[in-house]
Amino acid sequence: MIKNENDFIETTSVLVADRLEPTTLGNKVVYGFRDRSLNTHKVGVTQFNAYHLKTNHPEDINHYLYGAEYSFKRKERESKINYSGSLGAQIDQKNDVFVMASANVSYAKDSLYSSAQLLVQPAITGPAYSLNIYQTQLNIYEELTLKKNYTGIANLETNYYSDGVLDATLTGKFSKSFLWQKDHSFTPYSEISGTLGNTNREDGYPYWSTKERLFGGLGLTYTLKNETTGIELNLDASAFIDTYSDSFQRYIGNLKLPVTSRFSINANAEFYTLENFYSNNFNLGLKYYLGKN
Repeated sequence: MIKNENDFIETTSVLVADRLEPTTLGNKVVYGFRDRSLNTHKVGVTQFNAYHLKTNHPEDINHYLYGAEYSFKRKERESKINYSGSLGAQIDQKNDVFVMASANVSYAKDSLYSSAQLLVQPAITGPAYSLNIYQTQLNIYEELTLKKNYTGIANLETNYYSDGVLDATLTGKFSKSFLWQKDHSFTPYSEISGTLGNTNREDGYPYWSTKERLFGGLGLTYTLKNETTGIELNLDASAFIDTYSDSFQRYIGNLKLPVTSRFSINANAEFYTLENFYSNNFNLGLKYYLGKN
């Protein structure tokens, strides 16, 4: 497992897609360092593509953007409030400037973990950039671990778009983990989610929203966690009954792979069998520590 307090260089690439049709592609290279209090600072450059949705609307065009970003993360403290945030700006081929910002707070004590995130950014698609539509998202997450490896999760996500669209989604999840050998576990779970909004944009243009939706289903997660090597792997598959699409499946994979004492790989993927949903994402991160260990 990598435990290093040196400066580092980190790259991140994120692809968001409608099924396998790319919606956005973002790349980031940052330089990270810690101050005397071991808080983490990152400064970097970004490159971002917001693609058109292949309609006949005149604003449905590609946007190619370059920018810069700064982020801050407070050193983790047990049983105290931790926080982080970021601020960035990008400019596209028409010299239009877009800004984005985020703020996060979290608190963990005993078996309870709570967090809240506020995010402001342009809505995700090419035409949303053309129309200068911004998304303000508030996400509140609560997780409680009970005896015998039972876990309950509640998550509230609200979205306000600058063209007046509003939606809110409440999700509940209940699971139980079963340890298999030392490093392996299986976690079956049930999940239910409901959405209410003021506008129906289920065709996905210029972004996805709905007036009402309810889905629920079952899933299974496999986890490999090796404390000696630091390797962590999660594979998740689930199936749902849905008022929006009748039914769909979701597949998630996460990998943390320390290659050497200085270099690590972090890869994540989330895939829904839904159309016009713009929630499939594929993420690859590389991190290299500088200096002497």
